[in-house]
Amino acid sequence: MKILNLKPLALITLAAVLLSSCSGLQKMKKNANKINFKTTPEVLETNAGNVNVAVDGRFPAKYFNKKATMVATPVLKYEGGEKAFEPITLQGERVDANNTVISYANGGSFAYKNAVPYNDQMRMSNLEMRITASKGKKSVDFAPISLAP
Repeated sequence: MKILNLKPLALITLAAVLLSSCSGLQKMKKNANKINFKTTPEVLETNAGNVNVAVDGRFPAKYFNKKATMVATPVLKYEGGEKAFEPITLQGERVDANNTVISYANGGSFAYKNAVPYNDQMRMSNLEMRITASKGKKSVDFAPISLAP
């Protein structure tokens, strides 16, 4: 009678589980350039002592992992510092939370509006989006995405 050695099979299964556990997040990070952002106004301006910004985002189909959560934070970078706006949290279809849901099959969109107080250092500034995606205990930081000068 032949005895099967299950150790190699167990190692292969374990490796597959470990690699696939964060592969969805890595795929999202790799394809971040497929997210379409539109900023209004396209060139930031001050109004009544505030820098107002509106960002509309669109995710393509088959991009957003069903079990992922994404925190997107617009950040105004300027000489001498930076100012973060309030973050927006987005989620996949299978996440139990009360955030904007992005469909895996169809993609989805979000709208964001906010303002920060203006100071003179912000005269020459750049708006960028900083994104962190998480799934379970794993999280991935995306490269900052420039939105507006």
